[in-house]
Amino acid sequence: MRSVVVALLSVGMAISGAVSASAPALAAEAFTDIAGSPFRADIEWARARGITGGCTATRFCPTATVTRAQLASFLDRMFKFSSTPRDYFVDDEGSQHESAINRVAEAGVTGGCATGRYCPSGVVTREQMASFISRAARLTKGAGLNFFNDDDDSPHEADIDRAAEAGITGGCRPGRFCPTGLVTREQMVAFLHRIVDPITPPAGGATVLVGAGDIATCGSNADEATAQLLDSIAGTVFTAGDNVYADGTAAEFQQCYGPSWGRHRARTRPAPGNHDYHVSGAAGYYGYFGAAAGPAGRGYYAYDVGEWRVYSLNSEIVSAAQVDWLRADLAANPSACVAAYWHHPRWATKDKNGSHGSSELVEPLWDALADAEAELIINSHSHHYERLSPIRGMTEVVIGTGGAGLTDFGRPIAESVVRSSTTHGVLEVSLSAGDYAARFVPVAGQTFTDSFGATCH
Repeated sequence: MRSVVVALLSVGMAISGAVSASAPALAAEAFTDIAGSPFRADIEWARARGITGGCTATRFCPTATVTRAQLASFLDRMFKFSSTPRDYFVDDEGSQHESAINRVAEAGVTGGCATGRYCPSGVVTREQMASFISRAARLTKGAGLNFFNDDDDSPHEADIDRAAEAGITGGCRPGRFCPTGLVTREQMVAFLHRIVDPITPPAGGATVLVGAGDIATCGSNADEATAQLLDSIAGTVFTAGDNVYADGTAAEFQQCYGPSWGRHRARTRPAPGNHDYHVSGAAGYYGYFGAAAGPAGRGYYAYDVGEWRVYSLNSEIVSAAQVDWLRADLAANPSACVAAYWHHPRWATKDKNGSHGSSELVEPLWDALADAEAELIINSHSHHYERLSPIRGMTEVVIGTGGAGLTDFGRPIAESVVRSSTTHGVLEVSLSAGDYAARFVPVAGQTFTDSFGATCH
């Protein structure tokens, strides 16, 4: 994507037109107020390119905020948009930036703040900046990759992800974008500079899958403790079933799941469990998660995380239709790296009381994934953590530690290599092109952990 952006810029973004008439006169000398700016090199780059002439002849005013009118001129000078005779907005009359505002609108970069209005004196937030730049630079890749954990409710999230994927932003700090923060002039030119000289996209985020199963109970605070782990881990959240106890009702989802894991609902890709089906047709589950749970009533779907194909499956109804769909999707979307999660494990140690453990009912799902040489299978149902040695080339992990009460192990099966029945936590999986690295992250105050990984088949 970065090479595409550079190529487009070299031909004026494929938009004809001379340098904007609003381009400022180049200051004779470097600005006198940028010595302490962390973006000094970006400011000097923008000055040399004619993107800025400063706030005065000798000053740049690096920490001053950027208005929507000023933003239009910055973008117009950067991209050299085509002129237009059309007057798009009624509230920018007399503004020195009016021509630039109309050119930016003509290019499809803005539709204004309301019908017929641009709000030229409004200050620009970081999330708005991401959308302006995404449209101006014609960014197309990265939407849905969830680089940051604080933009889940933002209408600009897709453009934020596109900007991060293109190397235009690394966020305000690890895992966070600070979407409602105001953009300063020095940050503005840094964003623009990175379009042609991108930074490395933020680590994690785009390639992290994190979650657990057996999660929320109104009578316990353990799900809040695991939700606090999610607060600091960017990426796509998965659930491996039994999202809320005891019966998966709509009220339980709102009152028990909602206050903890529910604050990450916008980036969650769930799977159902047997407790979710205590309500007929798992109506509470599908009603709460909506489209994120896949087609209503079906309970299985696929999506991409980075270079990985990921499957959320329904072990409550292992129908021929689901198995046929899974095999067809695996064939239609060949990927070097495949992961899947659902509720009931194919292989697992029974609880101390003899319940749970391995389930032959999910054998058809297991076989389809093994035939496609998948890498990683994630389940829950048993309320503890267990990792098994690879079976048919696939590593299976039981992560029933999302918040429900923990249970002791019975006699371990031969394939069991790591176990813990005393620690709540989440599984964090970093998915790279060609391999993965995973770790069990314990809740605050606990020390048990586990780390593993493998290359893709």
